[in-house]
Formats: sequence, C-alpha cells, structure tokens
Amino acid sequence: MLWFLAFLLLSPEAPEFEAIASTGTSVGTVVAVANDQVALETIKGKITYRTSELLRIRRRGAAPVEAPTTGVWVELTDGSSLVGRDYQAHGAEAVFTSAAGQTIKLPLRVVSMVRLHSPTPRLAEQWAEIADGRRVSDTLVLRKQSSLDYFNGVLGNVGADSVSFDTDGEKVDVKRSRLEGFFYASRPGADKMPAALCAVVDRSGSRWQAATLVLAGDAALAGKVLTLTTPAGATVSLPWAEIDQLQYNVQYLSDLKPEVVEYTPFLAGDKTSTAEHRFHQPRFNAGQASGQLRLAGVSYDKGISLFARSELVYRLPERFSQFQAIAGLDGLSNVDARARLVISGDDRVLFDQTIVGATATPLSLDLRGINRLKIVVDFAGGEVLDRVNLCDPRLLK
Repeated sequence: MLWFLAFLLLSPEAPEFEAIASTGTSVGTVVAVANDQVALETIKGKITYRTSELLRIRRRGAAPVEAPTTGVWVELTDGSSLVGRDYQAHGAEAVFTSAAGQTIKLPLRVVSMVRLHSPTPRLAEQWAEIADGRRVSDTLVLRKQSSLDYFNGVLGNVGADSVSFDTDGEKVDVKRSRLEGFFYASRPGADKMPAALCAVVDRSGSRWQAATLVLAGDAALAGKVLTLTTPAGATVSLPWAEIDQLQYNVQYLSDLKPEVVEYTPFLAGDKTSTAEHRFHQPRFNAGQASGQLRLAGVSYDKGISLFARSELVYRLPERFSQFQAIAGLDGLSNVDARARLVISGDDRVLFDQTIVGATATPLSLDLRGINRLKIVVDFAGGEVLDRVNLCDPRLLK
C-alpha cells in the first residue's frame, strides 16, 4: 500500500517540489500554502514548515516556460517584475498577458514601468538613467536607433498599436513600434507598503512580490491556483502549474537579472572580438573556466564570477536589509593575483578592497534604504585575466 501512495504522490499530476529551510530539506508534493506555513506530502509523511524558517520552495524536474524574446517587461510599484506577451491599459485598469497566455487585470495605480523591447546592454545605461528618482509626471521613452529620448506628460490609454500621450496640452497617439517604453508618475504612499512575505516566481521568470498568499485546495490536483496580494494591493490568481518557486527570507543575487552589464578591456582602446567579448562576460551560478565556482578549495552552487574590469548594476526587486557573500579570487587564478572589488548602493560606497591571493573575504553590507546595487571588479596591478568570485551572494530581509 505504501508503494502505491508514493507512486500517486510522484505521478505527473502531482509535481515534486523541494523545500529548503533552516531546519532541513525535503522533497514532495505541496498540499497547502498559507501566510504562516507551507505543507508537503512526502514519502515519509506530511511535513509542515513555518514560513519564518523557509528559504525556498522550488519545483523539480519541469522545464521552464520559454520567456518571450518579444513582448513586454513590466514593473509594479512594489518591485514585482513581470515578463509577458502584452500590456494594455484603459481608464483605471491595466491588462497584462503573461508568457503562458494568462490574462491578468491589475489596478493601473500599481504599475510603475512598462518596457516594450527586450532590454539590451547598449541601451541599458540610458534606460537606468531615465528610471532614476521619483517622477512627478508620466514619461514616454522613444527609441531612436542607438539612443533613447524621453518626454514628460500624461499617459492615456495604451492600445495594441498605439499609446495616447498628452504633453503640454497636446494629445498625440504614438505608435508602439516607436517606443522603448514608458513610466508612470510616482504614486503617493509607495514607501509605506507592507513588507513582502515572499517572492512568487513563475516558470517564465516573472517575480510577484506577495504580502499574502493562499493555495486553493490540494496542489496535487489539476486546476488549482495560488492567489496572492502584492504589497501594492493587487490581487492575482496564478495557476499552480505555472509556479516555479516561492522565495522567502533570502534572495540570491546571482538569480536576478542585472540592469547593466559592462566589460572594459585592460587597454581602453582595445577592440575585442565577439568570441573574446563572450569569454569575458560574467558567469552566474558557474565559474569562468571550470564551470564550477570555487574559493579557497570550497565549491559553491550560487555565485557570480567576474573578470576585471566588469560592472554589474542591479535594481533591487524589494526591500532588503543586508547583502551577504564570500568574495575571493577564482581558484584557477595565480597565487599572486589581485583585483579590486567595489560595491556601492545608490552611489554610496559600501565596500572597497583589493582582493589578494587565495583569501576568502566574508561580506555583510547594510542595504537599508538602497534601491540599486553596483558591483565593480577592477584591475589592481595583477594579471589581466584575474577574476573575482562572489559566492553565496544573498539578499536578506
């Protein structure tokens, strides 16, 4: 009888999830999700975790939904970041179509930014500059070949082909094909939202910040949904079949997509080939040469590997209080290797140190009130190919 129950639990209709908590790890079928606890049915029986001890609930085995290469990228005022097929808005309501084709209605007041083209390194820095700071009006961003231009005014309806915009009393309908995207004016009270309980990540990479959430029934059965309320006040119901993971008290920086990625050769005038440029790109959750992240003889699953001189800029998706990591030179670097590591938050330097030899340096940086995190690995008189590994780079609430 026991083998039959185990077979049912592990059948295709009952997807396996892995629960990672401070008290241990287990694998099974998620049967309950609430604000204060999550329960899994395992071969050893039912295991219930308090959300205060959970780090992550992660789906096992299922291939992710292919994120669209064309579509929309949407941010909400609470830090939720969404990837989907389409975005439209009429009156006080926005309609977002997910990568899986689900139509989700949102109050317009919770939408902060919409991007209509896939982010590219060439335009990332310009977009980040436009995005900075509070805005007293809506902003329309136009793409002009290799540069961006923007206008302040009032956004109207967003249709399938055009966006209505009022600038200085003149109303125009701008074709979506001409736009990079747009920003809505900062909403009052955005800094007084409740804290997120966790981040809900779907299989296409959308991240919903959740202040409350509940699973409607037994997740082992088809058609069940996870209903969440974001800190901004939007209520959304997502098919459990599309959920990839619930991230609780920790977020690995290496699992987030940086807003800016830049590599600068040792000699500023050097032109690098496509192959060289690809070789010097950052590695996320992998080492540069061996494919494995190593520091002082220890291997890590999570981390970022960066050549000098590299720069990453992250827009933090929610309120975090601390950044922790272990920094050091890649295990394959020379014993005399050295590189300078500078970490800044909103242009305030949080850490600035030259990393030397085989030492591993633990980091614990205060992130309270910080919206953007910048990481720079620079030359420090060592080898041109010196690289720094940031292992277990965690954002903590």
